[in-house]
Formats: sequence, C-alpha cells, structure tokens
Amino acid sequence: MIPALVITAFVLIFLFLLVGFFYGEIRDFFEKHYYKRKVYKVLHYYAEENDQLLINNVVIYLPGDDENHPTKIDHVLLADKYVYVIDDYYAKGGLYGNLSDPYLFLKNYKGKIIKVPNAVSQNFHKVMSLEEALSVNYSDKLLVSVVVFNNSLIVPKGIARKNQDSWFLPVKDLEKTIKTAEKDDVPPIHHDKSEKLVHMLLDRSNKTKELIGKSTKSNKNKIEE
Repeated sequence: MIPALVITAFVLIFLFLLVGFFYGEIRDFFEKHYYKRKVYKVLHYYAEENDQLLINNVVIYLPGDDENHPTKIDHVLLADKYVYVIDDYYAKGGLYGNLSDPYLFLKNYKGKIIKVPNAVSQNFHKVMSLEEALSVNYSDKLLVSVVVFNNSLIVPKGIARKNQDSWFLPVKDLEKTIKTAEKDDVPPIHHDKSEKLVHMLLDRSNKTKELIGKSTKSNKNKIEE
C-alpha cells in the first residue's frame, strides 16, 4: 500500500508541473480579468492617500460625438497640479508603429500581426474635445492624456511616452509618474475650480447615462411590440 505522504508529494509535484506548463496562459487569464481593477486600485489608493478627487466610468457627449455614441472615459483624476484623463488599454504581444498614425500594429505570441486603433491618439483627441466642452484653455496645460497598458504588453521605447500632455505607460509606472508630475513647478489648481470640474463631469455623465437608459428601454419596448 502506497503511503499517504508519497501520494501527497506526487500530487503536489504534478500540480507544480501543470502550473509551470500553463503558466503563460494562467498569467494572461488573471491579467486580462483583473487589469482594469488593478488600474483602479492604483488611482483609488493615490486619491485616498493624497486627498484627491477620482471619477470613474464617465460617459458624456463631446463635440463631434454621434447621438448614439457618447464618449467614454475610464477614469478622471483631479490632482493638485493636473487633471489626468485616463484610458485603460489591454493587449497581448508586442505593439509597434508610429504614434502619429491612426493605427498601430499588434504582433501576438504566434507572430500574427494585426492593425489596431491608436489608443494614444484617440485619447489625446478625446482630451482636446473635453477641454472644449469644459471651456478649458489648451495653453493652460491643465489636462493630461494618459493611456495605461498592462505590464506584460511589449512596447518599444519609441512608443512609450511621458510627455507633459500625453502619456503611454505600463500600470506599474502609473503612480510614480503621477507623483513626479505633481512636483512640477506650476500653479496648483484652485479647489473651487476642481469642484466645478467635478460637478460638471458628474452632472453631464449622469444625464448622458440617463438618456442612454431611456433610449435602451424605448428600443426594447419597440422590439417587444
């Protein structure tokens, strides 16, 4: 009769080998499903520790938007020096191309290359439209476009960026980059201005979500009829 200890050891060795064999798939699974939450936790922690304002899942109509397609913003962090307009970006493989082009190229682990929309350019133009909607002067350099990608995504140095008004960086660099930016020698945002921006964003977002909800309900009723 085989001792229970030997069986346990055999099972553990088998599990270790199994996990090692499927390590890449397991890592990708957890990163894909918890990536957005990880970005949120970094921002939420920073906002809590530094008494900042964080808004998530903003849905508003910006200049040029179609009636049925409002703009979605994953996070807006109103800090002391800047307002960070943040978009989550998840992909597997390596990202290549020119950030001035409307599309980039994503090469997966099997070597297949596909063309994908340029999230950096999209978010930057989103920020410009948001400035127009909120009557914020671009010359004030108040809003910063931030696209945060998952840590496993391979991004060449020529694409990753941390310019004053546009960032494209992994989530592991997000907090420290915000802390560095907040040390800039620029005038802080007045509290009343931050409060005004927050109320405007929340008010517009709530109204947009309400309109979308009514439209969805109306379309559902028409289908049922």
